[in-house]
Amino acid sequence: IVRVRREGDAVLLGELTQLATERGGSVTVLVGSRSEVPVASIFDGLGDLGRSDVWIAGPPAFVTVASAVARARGVRRRALHADPYAL
Repeated sequence: IVRVRREGDAVLLGELTQLATERGGSVTVLVGSRSEVPVASIFDGLGDLGRSDVWIAGPPAFVTVASAVARARGVRRRALHADPYAL
């Protein structure tokens, strides 16, 4: 799942889609501001996260909040991979 403010902000979308497809996955792009696409909503509809590996990347504050939501939704600590970065 990629969350961007505007459609054109989804950098490397082609590469992400190719990697996901090769591994039997998919990519979903959520477009909207933080108020339009709250962090918690990113995990909606994903089913049982207790058996999933989750990678979260973005600004440090986003990674902190998204990681807490992921853990609350059942992601195991060792299955949560966080990569905060600043532009």
